[in-house]
Amino acid sequence: MRKYACRFTVQERVAQEVANELERIIEPHGVIVHLRARHSCTQCRGVKEMGALTRTIERRGDYVSNHQLAAEFMSLAGLDH
Repeated sequence: MRKYACRFTVQERVAQEVANELERIIEPHGVIVHLRARHSCTQCRGVKEMGALTRTIERRGDYVSNHQLAAEFMSLAGLDH
């Protein structure tokens, strides 16, 4: 993760790069990458919600085509609310 997040980028691109690397290394049937980040750039621009979190989810393979499988992952990961 640090490999991709250490340079200026957007959260969605980091999620895509991590998913690409997982697919390349382990060749799974599917991948879900969940990122939750606090962005100091929004705080610098005067956004009133200090500490607001942004969530990005990148889905690939079976997690795109099989909604039940994706829902099961989200539930097990505590992301279903």
